[in-house]
Amino acid sequence: MELLAAIRLNECQPHSIPIVPEELGKWSKKEYEPKVVSIGPRFKGRKELLPMEEIKFRCMLHLFHRKPYTSLKAMVKGSMRSMLSLDAAVRTSYGEQIDLDSYGLATIMLHDACFLLELFISQSVEWNSKLQPDDDTLPPSPAAELGNIELILSDLTLLENQIPFFVLYNVFFQFFPRLTPGDKLFRYKKCVRITQDLALSLFGYSRDSSSTSIPDPIEASHILQHVHSFILNPQSHHGSCVIDIEVDVINVNKQIEPKFCATRLLAAGVTIVKTEENSMIPKFSRRNGVLEVPPLHITQTMEAKWRNFIAWEIHTTRWKKSVGRDLFTVRALLYNDLICCASDVQLLKNKGIIVDELGMSNHHLMDLLRSITNGVDRGLVDSTYWNMIHALNTYYATNCVIGFPIIVWHYLKSRFSEWLYGLNKFLRRGYNFPAALITVLTVIQTCYTILSYHYPKNN
Repeated sequence: MELLAAIRLNECQPHSIPIVPEELGKWSKKEYEPKVVSIGPRFKGRKELLPMEEIKFRCMLHLFHRKPYTSLKAMVKGSMRSMLSLDAAVRTSYGEQIDLDSYGLATIMLHDACFLLELFISQSVEWNSKLQPDDDTLPPSPAAELGNIELILSDLTLLENQIPFFVLYNVFFQFFPRLTPGDKLFRYKKCVRITQDLALSLFGYSRDSSSTSIPDPIEASHILQHVHSFILNPQSHHGSCVIDIEVDVINVNKQIEPKFCATRLLAAGVTIVKTEENSMIPKFSRRNGVLEVPPLHITQTMEAKWRNFIAWEIHTTRWKKSVGRDLFTVRALLYNDLICCASDVQLLKNKGIIVDELGMSNHHLMDLLRSITNGVDRGLVDSTYWNMIHALNTYYATNCVIGFPIIVWHYLKSRFSEWLYGLNKFLRRGYNFPAALITVLTVIQTCYTILSYHYPKNN
């Protein structure tokens, strides 16, 4: 009954927390696995994640104390009953069979839901002051120091490291059912809105709070989908957050190959610029030959974030047949297509499109951006991307006398640069450098011996 009710209210979406597709996971499995904190049943018990379990229990205790005038024992019993009633809905949300009994799964759900809610509340000045603990002797919440740790925030947006959002809604409503007046349905809807806003706030996002009415909740099954849906939600970007590539062609063959890179586009007369502030949509206008590319910030957790967003987009395209929801996949493919060598990376850096906060070399950045799209089925990408590829392939607005030397010089420079980079990688691998050095010295010695034999010194 609880399962049917959750599906009817569109809270439980079957197979919404899937396993990462094999064609993506095989390229970099570690980017889909948590480094610090485990959420849900999949990674529970891993040795490297155990130190965080104690902190999660202390966060859970701190959340219990935010509900006044209720005994701890009564809260735990009531919360476990609620989690046990959601057992079927929780299992339906995952993409595989969970080898835990109902009590074990309910314990994980309650434990992780309390940790996440305490983390959300402790990072909000407003709600942290509204929901003060009833025990003055209680030490500060350990969650207060976790919100600024980038690896934890990254772990919370991993596709396989999720719990259903309706678990958070139920726990929040059970703990704080009367935050606002009204009937039960209205109060529950308000709890959903508060939980979603607190989650967005943790990741640095916020919805428009000027309206006095309660907007419809974002349709999301877990934190990753919630953040992804907010980024793609037109209302959050004043109506501009749609994949809208300005070209005049339609029904382009999806097997078309990009025939350009950033330097070749410049030689063809294309002007490459960074998009306006906060715009994440790549755009190309044939009328003025301007390609607008969103900036990409290279951070410690950028690779994991992008890989998991892309995995979610591919899952929704296959499972739900969603159209136009593949913004991160389109952007990753575009960055990959714009780069054919390290000089293209430098060109995009100079234009402020690639912002490297880690100080990586251009070659390493090129390898990183190429690896992120490994395993991506381009045939699943929305047709607007292929329209743009066709438009860029066929655009040429400069004299060949000007463009041809640029292309030739770029080709020779890129080949030489790739050769040097390949040689450097080879020499750094294992014992290749000392082996190569010994080989070179042996050849020199052999040549010297041959010369000494044929051209002996005259006495």
